[in-house]
Amino acid sequence: MARDAVIPAFRKTRRIAVFDLLVSIVVVVVVVVLGSTAPSEIHPLFYFGLIFVGAAAFSLLLSGVIVSRARGHRPTFPAADAQFFAGIRRGALAMWLCALVTAVLGGLSCW
Repeated sequence: MARDAVIPAFRKTRRIAVFDLLVSIVVVVVVVVLGSTAPSEIHPLFYFGLIFVGAAAFSLLLSGVIVSRARGHRPTFPAADAQFFAGIRRGALAMWLCALVTAVLGGLSCW
């Protein structure tokens, strides 16, 4: 594609999107399994921890969707395209940071 020659970062969007989506799906499956197999006398904060970890997975899911939708961006001119993909990359990193902080809060609530 002509876009690949103009913007080297364009080729990386697929890998980031696939990784985000796979991680979020695995985390959601683990959270559902942990929530459904927990004993009934478990402390309620355990479920809050699972909610926080599920929120982190949702953040990664949104990040993967945004990055995969950015792949359909039509090229305009190189400076604007580079700025667009830099913004997408910064947004994906911000979502990962949000997911890490939320997962850590979920882990701390289980203590």
